[in-house]
Amino acid sequence: MSKDKDKDKESFIVKFVESKGQKTECVVKAYEAVLELQSEKYLKTIDEDVVLHMDHNDKSLFVFSSFTTPAFLHCKKLGCRVVSPLVVLYCLQHQHCVPKAETPVYNMAMAGITVSCTSLDKETRMEVMDLVQLMGGRVYLDLNVSVTHLIAGEVGSKKYVVAASLGKPILLPAWVKACWEKSQDSLFRYTDLPIEDYLCPVLRGCTVCVTGPLQHGA
Repeated sequence: MSKDKDKDKESFIVKFVESKGQKTECVVKAYEAVLELQSEKYLKTIDEDVVLHMDHNDKSLFVFSSFTTPAFLHCKKLGCRVVSPLVVLYCLQHQHCVPKAETPVYNMAMAGITVSCTSLDKETRMEVMDLVQLMGGRVYLDLNVSVTHLIAGEVGSKKYVVAASLGKPILLPAWVKACWEKSQDSLFRYTDLPIEDYLCPVLRGCTVCVTGPLQHGA
């Protein structure tokens, strides 16, 4: 077998990263599901210490159950392809390819949607964009035809007017945060949340002035 073919094989290795030897039920299910589809030769379980000693991205798919450990942060810094067991289970269940995202993906709650933001402070905008990508969604700075949802802090911006004229859902940042909270340990989808509870009110951010004489007792 040629060296080039060996490199191709290496790119398909799935590495489950253990945290202190602990395996959650979700991790076990994901591992067994992958094992049914490919040879154990290309499926490995490695310790966090091994990850911490890595000095380059080896093109494997890394599966982390926690996205807060030093090993995960190190893998992210190296630019490795990282997902959680929830992503593995969702993709196998729905026969989808595991996302080739540039950032880690924790679940697929927002897979298939594209979000843009308007009238948000920098901190809130960055949080919304990070969470959407962690949930398998995409984000665009500009509002284009690919955008499916607009996240707005208030009404009136150019993006808001265009999105409203196109009939796109315009939602509060709380919608993204609610989806994130509900998708931590299950195959939750954004459609499972009543969208009408998070629509941006049509007068949000507006100042209403009333003129004319006031009626007695009004």
